[in-house]
Amino acid sequence: MFDLSPSKNRTTWIPVVAILLSGLVAYSNTWKVPFLLDDSWRIVNNPSIRHIWPISSSILPSNRPAVNVTFAIDYALHGLDLWEYHAVNLAIHLVAGLFLFGWVHLSLNRSGTRYASRAIPLALLIAILWVVHPLQTSAVTYINQRFESLMGLAYLATLYCFTRAIESSESRRGLVLSTLFCYFGMLCKEDMVSAPLIVLWYDRAFISISWKELFVKRWGYYLGLAGSWIGLFWAMTHYTEEYVHGGMIWVEGLTPWTYLLTQSEVIVHYLRLAIWPTGLCFFYDWKPVNSLWTVLPQGIAIASLLGLTMWSIFRNPRLGFVGGWFFLILAPTSSFIPIMDLAFEHRMYLPLASVVALFVISLDRLTDYRPAMPRGTNRAFVLIGMVVVIALIGLTLRRNHDYRSEVAIWNATLELNPNNVKALQNLGCALIQVDDFPAACACFEKATKLAPLDSQYKANYGSALYEMGDLEMAEKTLLEVVASNPKDPLALRSLGNLMLDFGRIDQSIDFCKRSIQVAPNDSETRMSLVAALILANQFENAIEECHESLRRNPKNIKANLNMALALSRLGRNDEAIEQCKAATLGAPKSPQAFGMLGGLLALSKLEEAIAAYRRACELEPNSMDWKRALGNLLVKAKPQEAILHFKSILESHPDDVEIRYQLVTTLVDLKDLDGAVTEMERILELRPDSQAARNYMKKLQATRDQLNKSK
Repeated sequence: MFDLSPSKNRTTWIPVVAILLSGLVAYSNTWKVPFLLDDSWRIVNNPSIRHIWPISSSILPSNRPAVNVTFAIDYALHGLDLWEYHAVNLAIHLVAGLFLFGWVHLSLNRSGTRYASRAIPLALLIAILWVVHPLQTSAVTYINQRFESLMGLAYLATLYCFTRAIESSESRRGLVLSTLFCYFGMLCKEDMVSAPLIVLWYDRAFISISWKELFVKRWGYYLGLAGSWIGLFWAMTHYTEEYVHGGMIWVEGLTPWTYLLTQSEVIVHYLRLAIWPTGLCFFYDWKPVNSLWTVLPQGIAIASLLGLTMWSIFRNPRLGFVGGWFFLILAPTSSFIPIMDLAFEHRMYLPLASVVALFVISLDRLTDYRPAMPRGTNRAFVLIGMVVVIALIGLTLRRNHDYRSEVAIWNATLELNPNNVKALQNLGCALIQVDDFPAACACFEKATKLAPLDSQYKANYGSALYEMGDLEMAEKTLLEVVASNPKDPLALRSLGNLMLDFGRIDQSIDFCKRSIQVAPNDSETRMSLVAALILANQFENAIEECHESLRRNPKNIKANLNMALALSRLGRNDEAIEQCKAATLGAPKSPQAFGMLGGLLALSKLEEAIAAYRRACELEPNSMDWKRALGNLLVKAKPQEAILHFKSILESHPDDVEIRYQLVTTLVDLKDLDGAVTEMERILELRPDSQAARNYMKKLQATRDQLNKSK
């Protein structure tokens, strides 16, 4: 990527190693950060990344196919191993940092003798600060935001290849590479839309002496760059529903004027974080601004910066480009085009480079009076730069620690804004995942009080109450939700489960059906409906629902098992066995699938049933249900083995009276009355007040004595 000739080997590799080491240290505590939030549907439960070939299977389902393909490659190589996804994210970020270094280095060499003599240290500090800045964590540590970082890499590679091509004798190849990177970036994220304009601006500010020269020499190149917009336009017209659902085309109650006013506030906040990166927030509950007077100071600040940028275009074009870089790259998300999420820190991934560049160049100017070190770098510049780098690395490590779990990241968010309603809701959902239902209820209750008109928060509250076991309060809360919003799928599903627990089967069926009408792809609700139908003896309807669930998701093992249960109730045992076998093939590590298969085979194929129960015991060694069931079958087929099986259980569960009774019965069947009496003595020690055990003991002893006399 850079000039690696022997004469420049050292000056090339020292910056490269410094950038890589700085990034590795800053992100050294991210390898075990779990899949969070959108990672669930983008990666963990995304069927489009389960196969690389045909390539269309991972390209066509996504409006950002390039990143989806990288997730598919990750999955093919390492499944869902976390470290590999984080390694790729970090590698993307570090390579982007190298491209930034190379591009800035080339640009400074074109900026006059003063900057050319200090190009390497200036470019190096800019790249390192950009790489280790904690504002970048949301685009690197959060796996799902690979969209931002991969787009950023393509953006910087487009500029680097273009700049390098201008200085190369093989300029055609460099321009082709630049164009290809631009097309690739358009397939990563829509923010790449500004890349052709930025390249054009850079060309005029740093390279060409006139617009005429620029277009005469490189009209074909710019025509090729502009062609990349066609692919982006195609994606936005063919995936309109995804953009609408994501709040990127039209947002109810958010006008362009309101969004513009709000963004003046947001951009000032971004700049503050770039300069003083404390108080980072994963999810901002940013409220829209409707009055100019509310954000007048911020508006004046942004207008002044824009004005300075425009002035610089004529007086100092290269400085103007730095300002243009910031505003033009932010424009798709932070101007007047309404987007549902008003602020996200990952949007500063590329714009941060301009802030860092201005800081480094200003630092170099301010410390220029100091005695110069070799290669034109002054001591104060180096010392201050090192202090800032170390401080930023420390802040980044601390910020990465907040990503250690969903509970941690939402707690960190609420520390900044305790009344962030969406953060409260998400924290509640995260707490449910770790079975902390009381804390989840507290979050949902507070969210409901802060936003009483939002049925979603109340539905979550009711569902948490249900999970916690407060069924009466859960019913009251959920019915209130359904009264105000009859099509709330979560409330309807929770009510379906609640009615099932209450034994109100008909009501359970009704609520589940209503929930499925609203959310037909919700497999959990459909399985709740199946359970209710089976309890209502509506076995044919249950089987039909299972078929529908398997049509939508052929890997829904619960559907196979529930269908097997319904079929067995209808006496169609062979069909039930086939469904269980399908479940074991689809989920070879499911003890429930093998356990149910063992129960069904026990009626006709004893050896196969024993094998199925053995597998269930291997998969769930602490389950006494499978061990008892296996013991019962061994008693019939292999009584000697049954005795060994029971004794092995008693080694870890010596007080299990039921297993000891099974052992006694088996010993009696094998006429080992001494052994049976010994086991009964142990049972009497455990249950000294059991008259039934005493009576059975007397019968055993009498039978044993009689047999001994007959001998």
